[in-house]
Amino acid sequence: MVVQQLLTPQPKAKGFLTLEVLVAAALIALTANLATVPSKAYLAQYQRLQVRTAAHRLAADLRSMQQKALFGLTNTDSFHVSTNGEGYYITTKEGNNTISFATLGCDGVYFAQAISNPLRYTAIGAPSATGSFVLKHRQNANFSCSITIQVASGRVDLNENS
Repeated sequence: MVVQQLLTPQPKAKGFLTLEVLVAAALIALTANLATVPSKAYLAQYQRLQVRTAAHRLAADLRSMQQKALFGLTNTDSFHVSTNGEGYYITTKEGNNTISFATLGCDGVYFAQAISNPLRYTAIGAPSATGSFVLKHRQNANFSCSITIQVASGRVDLNENS
């Protein structure tokens, strides 16, 4: 009778083995780790894109001011950096045109360096002030874009610095 009980298959226990649970936990941890590593690189890339977007908009607005002065549309427009450094405004006859980097979708972008005087262009396109504007991101200070205004021509150059 004892031999017959030993030879008779016993019903299997229901549930998971400890090894199976450990393997599943390790796979979940590995997947979570792989998901966070690319997101950090993606976040840095997104912050660089925000700085580029703000720099291109700033350069376009400066070029537009120069073109308006050259074609005699207005030479009274003046460019000012906002007091908090997170945007700028252009004073025109109609009023102020305020550009905030946050409204451009570029939260965290700020002026790391700016031309101190209000910037204007003369009827021949020459700037009243020259120098560089440098834009950076608060969470990614390693990357910046500089917008340089040339002395005589007023040419607006945009450069990226890693």
